[in-house]
Amino acid sequence: MLPTKLTFKKNFKNYFTRSKKATGPTASSFDGEVSGNMADKAEGEGSAHTNSVSVDKDSLARSGQSAANTPTHAGIEDGNQAAQTTSETIPESERSNQAPGQPTASSTVAMDANTPASGDSELRNVESRLMAVLSKLSDKVDNINTTTEAMRRDFDTRLREMGAGLKDNAEKVAAVEQSISFAHDSLGEQKDKIDTLEKDVTKMDLKLWAAEGNNRELRKELDEVKNQMAEKFNDTERRSREYSIRVRGVPAAQLVGTTDHRKPVAAILVKNKLVRTATEEDVIRAMEIAHPLGKPVDGKCNIIARFYARPFRNAVVRAAKNRDDPLEGADRVTEDLTKLDMDRKRRAFPQMQAAYDAGEKVKFQKGQLIINGKTVAIKD
Repeated sequence: MLPTKLTFKKNFKNYFTRSKKATGPTASSFDGEVSGNMADKAEGEGSAHTNSVSVDKDSLARSGQSAANTPTHAGIEDGNQAAQTTSETIPESERSNQAPGQPTASSTVAMDANTPASGDSELRNVESRLMAVLSKLSDKVDNINTTTEAMRRDFDTRLREMGAGLKDNAEKVAAVEQSISFAHDSLGEQKDKIDTLEKDVTKMDLKLWAAEGNNRELRKELDEVKNQMAEKFNDTERRSREYSIRVRGVPAAQLVGTTDHRKPVAAILVKNKLVRTATEEDVIRAMEIAHPLGKPVDGKCNIIARFYARPFRNAVVRAAKNRDDPLEGADRVTEDLTKLDMDRKRRAFPQMQAAYDAGEKVKFQKGQLIINGKTVAIKD
């Protein structure tokens, strides 16, 4: 802390008391002593604060000069003794040569010796000036102390606020680190679960691949079984249809007024000479049953007829295939093919037509294409 106003006043009062009682030092030496003691005092109480104090140098200089021109009590007594000695040593002739009313050398010395009687007042003036300077200095020191204390308090407040903020930030950082650690642990657990799931998926893929392979084999075997079964069913159905023919494009008017559909079929076969029997009654007796297929389309319908004897049916089919002229009372007469054989015959039609054009012998029998007595694969 810097020295206070009371300390300055007390120290300078002691200095002036000592200076009045002293017999040797002059005002200039007193001024130096005061300055030295002030410097020692300030340095003793804290050299860090003395640099901030600005002293009015002009005031101190003027005060020091006035003190130097003012003699002390000891100087006044020495002057009186010097004046008395001088008056004794002046010759009488010199005294008589002086003009009346003109001061003599001794009187001049005496006047000069009596002049320092006003030294006390000058000293008091110096003291009052110094006290004024000291008052200003003490006021500045008080202001500096007040400002320093306010700055210290503000610094302490801000330091506490910063400490509280750092503590709050540290807590937040700790919470964030804890959250990150928890998230890291959770990610580790999730990674382990994902690895386990990937392994399970890999195993399932292998099993699925094996199952698919087995399914492919099973599907292949199943397709083979289905084809075999289809061929067996088709063969059974084909055998049953080897006794039947289909008469296509029969006018629906011929079926009106009759329930026995063998009669219109027999009339068409006899009229077109597709049977060797001359009468319709023979053809009717050779047929087991006949009935139309579905509803008429554009006034025409199809009739299926079944014979008792397969040779009779085959003779009718051959006669229809060898006939070049259109039929009367019907569009055509064909064998009764199964659905599978019908699909195969449609696909084989281009090959059959090319073979006919080339003059080769072509026939479609039991779902197979035979050209010149050889079985030919049907192209898709």
